Amino acid sequence: MCPKQPLNQPTSMKQLLTITFFCISSFYVFAQPTIEVYLTNRPFPTKGSMIESVEDKYELMINEVPPRPFKITMGFNKEGYIINESRFGNAGGKLSETIYDYNQNRKLTKKTHRYFVNMLGWKIDETQLTYNDTTGYISEIISFKNKVLESTSMVFCDSTGKPIEVRVLDDKGGFSMIEKIGYSPNANIIRVMVLKSTNQFVGRWLYPIDPLKPYQSGQIEKQYYPNGEIMLESLEDQTKIDQGYFYEYNYDGQGNWIEKETYQVTLGKNNKIKDKKLEHKISRTIKYY
Repeated sequence: MCPKQPLNQPTSMKQLLTITFFCISSFYVFAQPTIEVYLTNRPFPTKGSMIESVEDKYELMINEVPPRPFKITMGFNKEGYIINESRFGNAGGKLSETIYDYNQNRKLTKKTHRYFVNMLGWKIDETQLTYNDTTGYISEIISFKNKVLESTSMVFCDSTGKPIEVRVLDDKGGFSMIEKIGYSPNANIIRVMVLKSTNQFVGRWLYPIDPLKPYQSGQIEKQYYPNGEIMLESLEDQTKIDQGYFYEYNYDGQGNWIEKETYQVTLGKNNKIKDKKLEHKISRTIKYY
């Protein structure tokens, strides 16, 4: 269960995000949707030429905390789909690497994730995706942890190829979970509801149908710049909190951002910004094809 706040005690934005992260992490350990690997495999957004690689350097800008930059590198094929990702710690050592494989129809067939765990060394998670030979629709997702079978997901699609239900079997072939998938085109949202085999509710996840278009998720309200970048995130119900996160960007000549700054802000009426405090900065290097 997610932690509850004491009555009559205000919640800060940081506390909210901590609670949200705790809930998401708890769900992740228990039942991250197996269909997520398929739903989130989209071309990397670009407003100009196709991108070959991206290097993001993250830096915490809070005065009370020493700056600890870390780095993420990503490579893409000429269609814009990610083919590799590596993450590095603040000392420069590699923390994880992920490789993505595709078939001749440009559909994801395997995701291999290697990550380092303190005291245990390198671990490997592998996900294999299978498509129907006749329709080309996604039909099965198999997950392995350190080369040991973890789960097998049978995917059922509608007549247009959209996944609508996933039945998850455990490592012994027993019915474990069910994932029900719904689409709301007007809201640009895909909803995935996860249930136990007993039909007990476990959790719900939201994904954009089109990641290039605005969408709202959960209790966080988003406002966008005219070019589609997120400008402000705040709680829908501001009777309990008057803080949010405001984003500023710098762009290259092709219109893709190369610097993103995150500010914690105090909000007034109609989300008017009263105070800004820089908390986080991403510096991006882009290489084009």
